[in-house]
Amino acid sequence: MRFIPPGDFPRKNLQITKHDGVHVDDVRGHEDALSFEKNGFFLMKLDELMQIEDFDRMDLITSVYLPQVAECLKKRLGASRVQVHDYLVRKSHSTFPISTGKPYKWEQPATLLHIVPESTLLDSTPEGTRQIVQDLNKDGSSLVKMRYQYVTVWKPIRGPVTRWPLMMGDTSTVDADHDLEARDMVYYGNVVDTHLVYKSEAHRFMYLSDQQSSEAWVMLQSDSSGLTGTPHTAFPNPTASDADPGRESIEVRTLVYYNE
Repeated sequence: MRFIPPGDFPRKNLQITKHDGVHVDDVRGHEDALSFEKNGFFLMKLDELMQIEDFDRMDLITSVYLPQVAECLKKRLGASRVQVHDYLVRKSHSTFPISTGKPYKWEQPATLLHIVPESTLLDSTPEGTRQIVQDLNKDGSSLVKMRYQYVTVWKPIRGPVTRWPLMMGDTSTVDADHDLEARDMVYYGNVVDTHLVYKSEAHRFMYLSDQQSSEAWVMLQSDSSGLTGTPHTAFPNPTASDADPGRESIEVRTLVYYNE
């Protein structure tokens, strides 16, 4: 539950297990080998049109950054149209990952392997994404008849990232029928589904060392043609120093349409 229920009613009915010693490959130098079809994600270069402090301003994000992301995605993927659903800025607190027990000004990095984070109201299941496509196009748009993908674009606001970088799960090593578990996130007046991931020795994980603010992860979350979404999470980089800057990032959730 994404709220405090009354009485002693539990907020969750699942148990999360911590796994240490997970190997994560560095893709630096091999970025061009990644693709949606093979891995579920790839890296995309973005011109830096905004300063670091500009990402504190909603007006600049919506007028400059979001249109840039939509246009770059459209060109890179050969899409007919890209609809931006929402975005999220994260800035790790100085005590992260230790909780202060108080509300944060900014969302914190996610440390749970997932497909679509808890901080979104966008349902990552195929059925949920289909409903969102219909809700966004109630005007009778032909987009509802096209092939579509739910795609997230994630990049650092401040680079290079050393502390708590993002790691991606190679979807070619994920068995969607056995490794993924849909779970309900219950809000006041709304319920959405996202996916958690069971550990498997077959899984392969990747990250980009010293990721710069011009380097964006583009990850698949859901696909009307049946491709598996990309598990991902922040992870503690053993080579990072406590003196390194905390992680600051922005992620943009989009719906991408293809005229096929």
